[in-house]
Amino acid sequence: MKKFLFALLILLNFNCLSQIRIKEIDSNLRPNSPNYSNTITRQIIPFNQNWSFKLLDSEKDGVALNVPATYNSRKDVIFQKAVDFSSFNIKNNKFTIHFLGISYSADILFNDIIIFKKAGGSIPFFVEIPNDLISTDNKNILKVVVEGELDSQISIPLFQRFLFPINSSGITRDVFLQIIPKENVQIEKYTSKIDDNFKSALLNFQLKTQLGSTSENTKYKIEVSISDSSKSIANVNQALFNTELKNSSININISNPKIWTIDDPNKYLAEFKLFKNDSLVDLSKKEIRIVKFEKRSDGIFLNNNKFDIKGVTYIPSDKKFGELISYSELKKDLQIIKGMGINSVRFAKSTPHPFALEICSEIGLIPFIEIPLNSPPKLIFMDENFSFRVERFIDEFVKSYSNYSTSMVIGVGSGYLHDSNIEFGLIEKLSKAVHKFGNIITFASFNGVPQNKIDDLDLYGIEIFDKIEPFENVISTSNINPADIFISEATYPNYNGSTNGYLNPFSFEAQARYFENIIDFSNSKNTGGFFLNTMFDFYGDFSSLYTKYDEDNLYSIGILGVDKNVNRTSYNVIKAKITNSQRITIPIGSTKDDSPMFFIVVGLILSILMGVLVNSKKKLREDATRALIRSYNFFADIRDHRIISGVATVFLMLILAGAHSLLIINILYYFRNGILFEKVLLSFGNPSFISSLNYFAWNPVEAFFFFFMFSVLLFLFVSAIILLISFFVKIKIYFTSIFFTVVWAVLPLALLLPIKMVLYRVLSADVINGYIYIFLLVYLLWIANRVVKGIYVIFDISAGKAFLFTFFSLIILLAGFLLYFQISYSTIYYLICVFNQANLI
Repeated sequence: MKKFLFALLILLNFNCLSQIRIKEIDSNLRPNSPNYSNTITRQIIPFNQNWSFKLLDSEKDGVALNVPATYNSRKDVIFQKAVDFSSFNIKNNKFTIHFLGISYSADILFNDIIIFKKAGGSIPFFVEIPNDLISTDNKNILKVVVEGELDSQISIPLFQRFLFPINSSGITRDVFLQIIPKENVQIEKYTSKIDDNFKSALLNFQLKTQLGSTSENTKYKIEVSISDSSKSIANVNQALFNTELKNSSININISNPKIWTIDDPNKYLAEFKLFKNDSLVDLSKKEIRIVKFEKRSDGIFLNNNKFDIKGVTYIPSDKKFGELISYSELKKDLQIIKGMGINSVRFAKSTPHPFALEICSEIGLIPFIEIPLNSPPKLIFMDENFSFRVERFIDEFVKSYSNYSTSMVIGVGSGYLHDSNIEFGLIEKLSKAVHKFGNIITFASFNGVPQNKIDDLDLYGIEIFDKIEPFENVISTSNINPADIFISEATYPNYNGSTNGYLNPFSFEAQARYFENIIDFSNSKNTGGFFLNTMFDFYGDFSSLYTKYDEDNLYSIGILGVDKNVNRTSYNVIKAKITNSQRITIPIGSTKDDSPMFFIVVGLILSILMGVLVNSKKKLREDATRALIRSYNFFADIRDHRIISGVATVFLMLILAGAHSLLIINILYYFRNGILFEKVLLSFGNPSFISSLNYFAWNPVEAFFFFFMFSVLLFLFVSAIILLISFFVKIKIYFTSIFFTVVWAVLPLALLLPIKMVLYRVLSADVINGYIYIFLLVYLLWIANRVVKGIYVIFDISAGKAFLFTFFSLIILLAGFLLYFQISYSTIYYLICVFNQANLI
């Protein structure tokens, strides 16, 4: 009952002022990060502590907190921190602030001067503080003005998102200050070229140096040394010309290199020293891995061996903290994935924590990362501004994450239509942008299988939701090499939990069976591999019908739950399948009937009540017959104030309200886990409405009583509207006459009570559904026609005027409704996109 009332309040959209909720998590700054570490010339200072938080337009003092931290308001906010530079050498050093993630966009101010405008997306970035803004006498003020709200046309990701994790607004990852000498050496890029026999590897480092003196008496040189865990491997010196900025290229050859592999993820440490007249002025370090990871005409190759993707998607999520995750939890999750025999992990639908890529390199996983762009409507694609924003986003994305991995695969979006030339054009453009940064493999994920290649795109992912059959033949008929096609996400909900076997759909056993079949399907079609979606259950912003209603918006599609207990059937079956260990038998079980008896019971009760009402008096039986067969004469009797029982009419209204409610809950229950239905609802962008409808779809008893009350109010509301319209007609009409007309006009709702008892079963058979939808549409139009007929009879006006007025009134209401949602959420664009996907879902 509490859940019912809660859903009712959401549906009515009662908004009240609520306090902003702030969530913090303990610092997850990684100890001894290969990309952020102290040296004798450089210093890393964590900036996670002692921040304050307040609304942008608030005059009150801020609330003290630590970051990472998120908040739940749509308003712009300020994160503020006082910084003391009095102990630092300002003259000889430069200062950069590193943000590993801010959502969504932000302005960075130092002493009230904007020093950086950060566009949307939780991409790691850094900001250099101009030395002339730094005060050594007083504390300096660092402000981060965050705008966290997503948009239906502008942001990446877009606001309407299917099975996306929670979008957390705020400073979502670590912040730290890096102090480096003004005369310094920076590693811009490195590549490794390995000979075919793996006897030697040529390392090339692209370096940028900043030098302070241009005097001929000042001599600069760079020294690069490579070492493994036990000894120094190579050492190279290079003299520099005395220019302020200098780009250098240094080659180092390593004999018998230790190659990075999935099973043996070897690494080296590179040290870069800058000397000025033989005095060390800067030392920087970087972990490097020697690996040959490339795309060839017949697939992906790792160290000259064909690489078949055996992966899972990974979306970090927590009920309390959302996407905030500690370093220890992040590493634990990836180790669980690695322990299942997985060789690749796809960080789907979000920008990954940069430390996740470092961990992948350490434990032997290939990371697939992607821009969080999913199922964007064509009409938004056609906007040049949107296209420009996506291109800028991908540039920043690749530039930033290239610092953390050299063997990653980059995705340019997901949920694309498989036959849209407009979307193909953007995919090609984004893939070219990625390839500008080097030999990076790219992929895109599609609804369906593209039939032709897209220029510059390397891999083609296909998204499969709980049914493999539609994809049985399309891969072999495609003009794309099967080795370049992979299953980018295979999804199967498990909300029914543990049952007696896989014949029970959406159970743990059925999910295990499905993923086992996906692996066999991928192997039989000789595809590039697969990603099972997803490793752990996760939480989202929108309530999902497809994964069953959950008041916390938990998406139950994970191989493991949020408790991460590895004793699930799916986990053990997949692990045995991938590692070729002893096969685990999944019990068959027996199918359970999911048709609620409630439908039959309610239908019988309403049918009995209708029979009792009609047969209680001869006059009522005659009235019911005339209302159905000779409706014009019956409505004329109402107009002429012939005797119609008011008590019987009210009783009939209650029966018809029940019949109407029963029809609605049958249809809702049938569509309760439909992806297409969910995407239609997502197009309107209202989380509260979606959550309420989801609740009622999965809870037919509560839904019946809600829609019963709704139907009763609808009778009264329609009657009241018609009464208001009657003021424009030069005839006196009583409310009772209008009410009687509306109720008796809807009498055909009772005729289908026997069908409504079994409607869900008939729809579930999926044999004549198309005819059923057409019949219901005609049936509802007939009832609407009867209502309009009753109006023009009691108003004593021509039928043409009544129908014309009704038609234009409905057109205006529908146009106003769609216009509001189009302006607010671009609903029409999204509905067109959903209908384009209809035959693929």
